[in-house]
Amino acid sequence: VGMGVFGVMSSNGSGDGIVVDGEVLEVNDLASDGQLVNPIDWEAWTARNSDVYAWLVVPDTKVDLPILQHPLIDDYYLTHNIDGEPLIDGALYTQLNYNSKDLTSDKVTVVYGHTFEEKDTMFSTLHELEDPTFFEEHPVFYVYTPTQRLEYEVVSAFDSDNKHILEARDMDDPAVVDEFFAMVQNPTTMNGNTRALEKPLSAADDHLLILSTCTKPANDNARYWWWPC
Repeated sequence: VGMGVFGVMSSNGSGDGIVVDGEVLEVNDLASDGQLVNPIDWEAWTARNSDVYAWLVVPDTKVDLPILQHPLIDDYYLTHNIDGEPLIDGALYTQLNYNSKDLTSDKVTVVYGHTFEEKDTMFSTLHELEDPTFFEEHPVFYVYTPTQRLEYEVVSAFDSDNKHILEARDMDDPAVVDEFFAMVQNPTTMNGNTRALEKPLSAADDHLLILSTCTKPANDNARYWWWPC
């Protein structure tokens, strides 16, 4: 079982300050040419590891981290850090066989990260969203790429089973996607929070980004959606 946080791509702007790559930034800061500031030193990060392709920021948590995708091994970063060293912390990652690195093409993208009991690395602090007040006060998270900043409205955060989200469903089937999107908005779980949307999620119009990790405390039969432990 695990925990997941479900975010739908949003065009809504926000002026709140956030920490990105360790620096405080106003979300809507503009450069002198009118373009949004991209605060990530992509040259440095991709020189460190060319598998880095995006950067995730969840305000007021410790999630201010790169997202990677290994070109050959789906779960390489489950057990290796950004420098390719074996490490239990791993890194945030998506899986080559299920998601492209173009966050605007797949209907559902899953980013995996560990949860730990005794430290706040990787996705451990996502569990702040289990608190209804914190959930209500933090309606968005952000993903930077070398060419854009994507904003996601947090639809829900809840515990679920440990089935592989994308392997267990045919996301090329519109009916399956519709059913999944409906579940995300109305999960049947005892431990979860949901947000009322101005209009229901639409498989035709929307893109989901799921942050998937383990429950806290750990439960082998469940995940907090977000996902691996």
